Amino acid sequence: MKDSRWAAMQVTVAGKNEVETVYVNINSLAKRLGIKKEDIFKAIKDHKLENLVSEKVKTRLEEIQREKPPVASAIKPSTLPLHSFIERVKGALVDAWWSFTTGSWDLFRFRFLVSASDDQLQEQGQLRALTAYHNAQERVPHYKHFLAEKKAQNVEQFDQIPPMSKKEYIQTVKVDKELFVDGKMPESGQLDSTTGTTGEPVVWARSTQELEMTKKLMAMAKKAKYGDENLVIVNTFALGLWATGVTLAGAGSEQGLIGNVGMSSDYLEKTVGLIKKSYLNHPERPIVLCGYPPNVRKIAEAIKNDPLLKDKQLNLHAIVGGEGMTEDLRKDILGKGFKTVYSSYGASDLDINIGYETDTEIAIRKACMKIPALADELYGGGPPPMVFHYDPLHYFIETTQDGKLLFTCCRKERASPRIRYNLQDSGKVMLCKDVVSILKKYGVEITPRTNLPFLFVHGREGTVQYGGAKIHYEHLDEAIRAIDTQHEVNQDRFALYKPRETDQLEFWLEATTPAAYQNLLANKDEMQKKLIEKIRASNTEFNKVLEIGAVTYPQVRIFKPGESPMSHYHRQNPQRKLQRVVYNDAEVTQRLTDFADTHTVTTGSYPK
Repeated sequence: MKDSRWAAMQVTVAGKNEVETVYVNINSLAKRLGIKKEDIFKAIKDHKLENLVSEKVKTRLEEIQREKPPVASAIKPSTLPLHSFIERVKGALVDAWWSFTTGSWDLFRFRFLVSASDDQLQEQGQLRALTAYHNAQERVPHYKHFLAEKKAQNVEQFDQIPPMSKKEYIQTVKVDKELFVDGKMPESGQLDSTTGTTGEPVVWARSTQELEMTKKLMAMAKKAKYGDENLVIVNTFALGLWATGVTLAGAGSEQGLIGNVGMSSDYLEKTVGLIKKSYLNHPERPIVLCGYPPNVRKIAEAIKNDPLLKDKQLNLHAIVGGEGMTEDLRKDILGKGFKTVYSSYGASDLDINIGYETDTEIAIRKACMKIPALADELYGGGPPPMVFHYDPLHYFIETTQDGKLLFTCCRKERASPRIRYNLQDSGKVMLCKDVVSILKKYGVEITPRTNLPFLFVHGREGTVQYGGAKIHYEHLDEAIRAIDTQHEVNQDRFALYKPRETDQLEFWLEATTPAAYQNLLANKDEMQKKLIEKIRASNTEFNKVLEIGAVTYPQVRIFKPGESPMSHYHRQNPQRKLQRVVYNDAEVTQRLTDFADTHTVTTGSYPK
């Protein structure tokens, strides 16, 4: 012990199984954990200080969880009986209704003009999902085997059906054709692949029939958003085998002219060139730029700086997907001449355009940013997740008890059925009327054009656990945008770094230029302080974890331009999405050691 204000504690270092001696300030310990000083001195005398602190930390973390306001409930999973003849007949009738109303645009609109309550829409989706289940259970060889392995051939309710996943279902098949209806791969259609962002890429086969339905639904979405006028679509999603880009390439030609630029090294020049050509020939024709949010931002910047285009009133729109988008990023793109920027939700395992974003969903996100209590009640607080509306007759979506989303594709055209498929996306679904009611409590009035349910998506990548708090890359993104007024941090090269099975957390930043790197180094302690303060302000869980002070203080690691693991990953995987979370596997650890002169890390600790 250094003096009467300090106490020595023996602690086990997470991930190392080593015991170290650390010194803690008695006054600070008493204040942070609410312990009387006399109790601390007694514990020191009895050699039980470690036990006392451990017990108080556990109690305080439990109190934090209880202090959180109750979060609005998601739609309950379906308890529809699987073997009811009446329900199967009703499911067949809803199937027929869907087929009839997707026959044309007018019939599609007619479906939404016919009054159906929120609960009726949900029931219709359940009935279509029931029909999809029986189709898979009776006709897909691997699904029969999957149910048998799970001892689920005779379950009674829809919510008792074991969820599928890529790992437990897709990757366990011995012969690919057994994933398809009647054990037959499509004779014609499309082969595409995942990007492999969350593991090894998987190749999918889509039949001509399901591709035709995708085109039809895309045409209706286009008509709802942009009317009758033909578009100029610039597709900057990854091409080759990548699912989103190649599916859009196939379907987009029926919506107007499409330029499939992809993510080639010169995509900026090619995209700006196409937009110039379109503007010169058809100045009023809508141009819809499709791509990942960071790439669309770069293109918007290039357009703004182009001598010919920078002062023109372009009819520019953007549809982004593949990852979440902050409202600051949307505002940035809109500020560079775009009239609208909307997100679309989908997955290569399923389909593109499952969830749609409109002005209603954007208004909900903005309201949550302004009213923290509303954010707490809707989804638990912090930066807003992506919010979409979806058609439960197209995809029936459920929320599990641990907050995962399960997807059942209700379309009979699907060659390889998906029944309660777990993408590992976190989020929830809520009825339109419930969301509108909660908004009204906080004085927010919105009038959705339809009563389709809402889908809240936090995503798969981009979230880490830190002392019981969830930190999302959007927390870091928003903090950087607020603090980095000189644009010294590369907006495409930042990440959360989380050593597995430890309580450590680092914010990784890559400098834009050598001069920016030197300036960031000179002010690294101030950058650490500001980043943490900004994230604390937007994330109540993170703030409370730091108030307790029971975990290692977050550090900031700054990299030279082009030298971060994020840049190294992008050079190796130019077609994949940006890396937002880095874990300390052997390769990353070795790289940090081998290139120690390319980065520096802060050493700041809890304020005394």
